[in-house]
Amino acid sequence: MGPNRIQNAALTVGAVLGSLCLLAALAAILFGIKPLIFTSGSMDPTIPTGGLALSIPVEASGIGPGDIVSTENSTGTRITHRVVAVEPAAGYAQLTLQGDANDVADAEVYPVTEADRVFWSAPLLGYAVAWLSSPTAVFVGGLFTAYLLYVAFGAKREPKPALPTASVATAGVLLLAGGALYGGALHGAEPASAAFTSKATAAASFSAASLPAPYQPVCSIQNPGGSGPKILLEWSYAGPVSAYSVQVNSNPAVQTTVRSILLDRASATVTIQAGYLGWTSTALRVNVQNQGQGMGGSVTCTVL
Repeated sequence: MGPNRIQNAALTVGAVLGSLCLLAALAAILFGIKPLIFTSGSMDPTIPTGGLALSIPVEASGIGPGDIVSTENSTGTRITHRVVAVEPAAGYAQLTLQGDANDVADAEVYPVTEADRVFWSAPLLGYAVAWLSSPTAVFVGGLFTAYLLYVAFGAKREPKPALPTASVATAGVLLLAGGALYGGALHGAEPASAAFTSKATAAASFSAASLPAPYQPVCSIQNPGGSGPKILLEWSYAGPVSAYSVQVNSNPAVQTTVRSILLDRASATVTIQAGYLGWTSTALRVNVQNQGQGMGGSVTCTVL
């Protein structure tokens, strides 16, 4: 018995999806096109949270102000922001980036020989791509593929099937080939913009996203020789943040919205984490040591 209307419709959907997967995978292989999922609103309203963008690698000489580019910062976190300034150098360029929703440019300058330049974007599609990359979607897709292959090749048919054999075979082959290249086309989508997720984190797992760690601690003596001298510990940060959680030795953590804290003691182990919308960053642990006598000497910060 040949496929019924529902089965014919399923085969048609399978052929279309398979073709799209093939095209996406071929575009990634031939042209280096990369999908980017926006897990924050730093590029809002141009590309809001949950948006999907497509990017293509461009040499540094081809990047100019106004371009939206994706690159990695000094901690290995992918950042996708707009170029506000370019300083050419021998074989590379120094990029100053700023999110459209941010009041100031990124604190870090990005030296690049090439970067991924965004050429297309759409809102909300990032959520769909993230789900399609999840284990649940892969399992459902596997079942759907198996069903279509059974319909295309396994069911008994009358001498004159309702769907031409060539079309059935095409649907099955396209879906199978598309599924084989599925990982390269969608699963490779990277989290982008404001660094919610590290490159090593699966793009599909929004709930498992992590903020980058604070970095570059700097220590200095405040009010040396005066009454109540203190050590000022400052740090840098590249991602979005609501507040920092700072723990000194084993004392309870305190919350601060600025990238610094005053220490009353001459030496301490300080743990710093950034928090934003329920996410907590990996920790920066710093050993602070006074190198002089009392609180009037020099002080050093060592990352543990």
